Amino acid sequence: MQFCVAALGHHAGEVRDGSERIIKALYKEDRQAVKDYLPADDDKTRKITLYRQLFEYFDKVDGKPSKADPVDENLLKADKNKKKNEPPKKSKIINKKPTADDDDTSVYNMDNICIFCGERNESFTEEGLDLHYWKHCPMLKRCTNCKQVVEIATYTDHLLNESAKSSSNHCPLCHQNVSSGEDGWKNHLMGKDGCKQNPRRLLSLNKNPSTGGTSKNKPKATGKNKKTPR
Repeated sequence: MQFCVAALGHHAGEVRDGSERIIKALYKEDRQAVKDYLPADDDKTRKITLYRQLFEYFDKVDGKPSKADPVDENLLKADKNKKKNEPPKKSKIINKKPTADDDDTSVYNMDNICIFCGERNESFTEEGLDLHYWKHCPMLKRCTNCKQVVEIATYTDHLLNESAKSSSNHCPLCHQNVSSGEDGWKNHLMGKDGCKQNPRRLLSLNKNPSTGGTSKNKPKATGKNKKTPR
């Protein structure tokens, strides 16, 4: 639930919609547990469109009349007639500064929240969040193979599936990129200018001079079997 509540304020609409659907489904299973993770159901919170829609859905599930139900039309007409009979008042121009309550997303500005650990920080702009993901979030880590930032909870799966594919041409000994194919690996692991971290490379070069090494026991030609001209 903590993850879903944080994701309600994500800048991507599909993330917000997905989180809203999950919360609605969970509410049918355990209503009180879901409400414990949400802000209080009051007029202040209902000014936020997203929470107003959620609480109206909860009212519908609970069989309660929605707070957004239309007011009796007779009362509205009576109020209008009363205002018509009142003398006009002099209008005053007031330069009212926008308050936090006027902002539809003021109470819970989810754009400043890490959707992984739930930390809220005013410095969490798009760049600030990227820095937080890269260096500080306790729920994430950098993959030692591909250097991508991944969730720790899914790190094992990432290593077995995603990282293994992306690093298939990456030498685990010296961490250099290797040309694709069997020949590329042979040149890297056995060649003269190959992997410096492969302890068996020099042994292979000494045994197989043709791969780039020099032979110390190469026989020299002698003149004993030379034919003399007649």
